[in-house]
Amino acid sequence: MTGTYRFQNAGSDSMVVRIEMWCDEICVPVGSVLVLTCQSPTTLHPATIERTADGLVFWPECASYAAELDGHPYPLPSQA
Repeated sequence: MTGTYRFQNAGSDSMVVRIEMWCDEICVPVGSVLVLTCQSPTTLHPATIERTADGLVFWPECASYAAELDGHPYPLPSQA
């Protein structure tokens, strides 16, 4: 199963999206769009999203995920 989450930074400062369980951090510049595609072999549960002072913390409740920033694949530190 696959779920997609789209985050657009419409603010006046860059924001940091932290993806928990992998401890990945993605800096999203002003005007940019981050798309996270979450994958799970069975049931995909809704993600938990919390606002922070400098962005978001995202708990996707999935087995793996991929990221795109402004339509380009984003290399994830946890998958290096």
